[in-house]
Amino acid sequence: MPTELCLPDEELIRKAKRSRRHNIFKALYYKGAVSSYPSPSEADMALMGMLYYWSGGDPEQSKRIFASSALYRPEEKGPGYLDYTIQAVMASYQAHILHPLTRTSML
Repeated sequence: MPTELCLPDEELIRKAKRSRRHNIFKALYYKGAVSSYPSPSEADMALMGMLYYWSGGDPEQSKRIFASSALYRPEEKGPGYLDYTIQAVMASYQAHILHPLTRTSML
């Protein structure tokens, strides 16, 4: 459920860095730290889920920002991996999606 009033990528990252889960976000996004997860794929899902939340449910923005992260490894995962990951996040997403500008529920 992408919104037409999305935050620019840089602003979304800035907000995620200041969020309650900022330590987790920074470890995944900037360091590609996967040691807290059973597998690198689960770390990918965690970061993609955060991006999906902060983007207001915009899968394209989530994938684009994920591709700029330290976790992005296209040589290892192949070309369809981002699509697969965002689809898995969308299928399992249970939190409220908040409008990225007003922070009100979009459900």
